[in-house]
Amino acid sequence: YIPEQYVPGTAAPLLVTHDGPAFGKPDQNMVRILDNLIAQKRIPALIMVQIANGGGDAQGHERGKEYDTMSGLYAEYIQHEVLPVVEKKLGVKFTTDPEGRATMGTSSGGSAALIMAWYHPEWFRRVLTLSGTFVNQQWPFDPKTPGGAWDFHETLIPQSERKPIRLYMAVGDRDNYNPNVMRDGMHDWVEANHRMAKVPSTTSARIPATASVTLAPSSCPPPWNGSGRATRPSKGRSHEKLPALAVGRPPAGPGVRPQARRPTADRLAADRRRDRFHRQAGI
Repeated sequence: YIPEQYVPGTAAPLLVTHDGPAFGKPDQNMVRILDNLIAQKRIPALIMVQIANGGGDAQGHERGKEYDTMSGLYAEYIQHEVLPVVEKKLGVKFTTDPEGRATMGTSSGGSAALIMAWYHPEWFRRVLTLSGTFVNQQWPFDPKTPGGAWDFHETLIPQSERKPIRLYMAVGDRDNYNPNVMRDGMHDWVEANHRMAKVPSTTSARIPATASVTLAPSSCPPPWNGSGRATRPSKGRSHEKLPALAVGRPPAGPGVRPQARRPTADRLAADRRRDRFHRQAGI
């Protein structure tokens, strides 16, 4: 995606998104969103690169290997192989300032977005995640991070030096609640995101300006300023002057739920049925 406002020859801010559309099937939703945000001068005239996954999901599949692997390998692939091809073929130029380079994804694409910035903050420092898979799905197993992305909030962030990453997280309160498949206590998507939001407040904000927003259906979180109050974005704000996101829980408001709801009776019954099926199947 190259906006009309892009001036050829200039270094543009970059947004890398995961789970990009299949070849020949562009995602017009993102195009319309960016067109509007850029026209309203709420974001700079950035260039978006959407990268499709390798197929499948989770352990044993290419998508899981690409997105859930706790290393800098995937970021290196994008930095050294994908982006140079885009610049050469489309005649564009990306900023080398990591503050002007963002990565974004949903589910495992969300964990991939943070993984890229975590292992290579010299390239990417802005991260947007929707229902990020900060759970134990890494494959193949790596003894250095035995809990996969669950280790972000369990060990990595608490035990690491502060990194210059700005992270936005959103998760639906009816998202995956699936603790029984692996039986390891590390497969609750909502809990994982809330644990991620709580880590900075208990570890001197090692990842600064982190927000976790639990969304009600058909709602959208407002932008936050540093105090956690909703604020209207000013015109002409560049990527270098974006407001800090609220640390920890967002304020309550229309369409925003600060706390995830725990599993309903129906959901727990479904878990019991799944467990019974697994026992019968010998899983």
